[in-house]
Amino acid sequence: TIEQDKIQFNFPHIQGKSNIRYNRQLMNDFFTSASRFLKKPNHESKGGHILTALMSVQGGMHAEGMEEWKRSWMPAVYAADANLLLVNMEPFEPQYNLSSYRSRDDQFHLKNPFLYTFASSNDKSELFSSKKDIYLCCHFEIGLESKLNLRSEIEDYLNDQLQYYNTGWLAEVYTRGGMNECDSLFYKVFIYGV
Repeated sequence: TIEQDKIQFNFPHIQGKSNIRYNRQLMNDFFTSASRFLKKPNHESKGGHILTALMSVQGGMHAEGMEEWKRSWMPAVYAADANLLLVNMEPFEPQYNLSSYRSRDDQFHLKNPFLYTFASSNDKSELFSSKKDIYLCCHFEIGLESKLNLRSEIEDYLNDQLQYYNTGWLAEVYTRGGMNECDSLFYKVFIYGV
């Protein structure tokens, strides 16, 4: 397998206007696949980068609340699933003609596009030598032996702690399992922000 220094996918999109779920799956599949071909960091050099250009609302990093974040494609969440961290985000101006709007060879319109740069979470040189903010997005699961659904209480507690420490980060909690009253509930937790 040839390792790549840079893999870039600009304006990925599944056909249709409101296919958020399918576009999230596209992001997940892209990061999972591309991360396998990314140059690995070592003591002599940095690892490779994965870049993707998205409109601001698709990227979700400029979301002004939980509802706006939930409507985004959550690329940082799916990158984290592939052991990638968002290490840079900057305005993007493509240097080529944009086409393929609604299956026609028409230009599509840009609405505040950003270029998101991801690096391996194992690339310590990338993470700790940068003067820029690191965009945090992580997830973990908590297994509790409880028949009660404590999702909102856990989410409130985490967000209170994140606010108390003035991080600017947000937490979102989802439940998994608990199909019948004998099952334990599992909570999937996402924490994201700058």
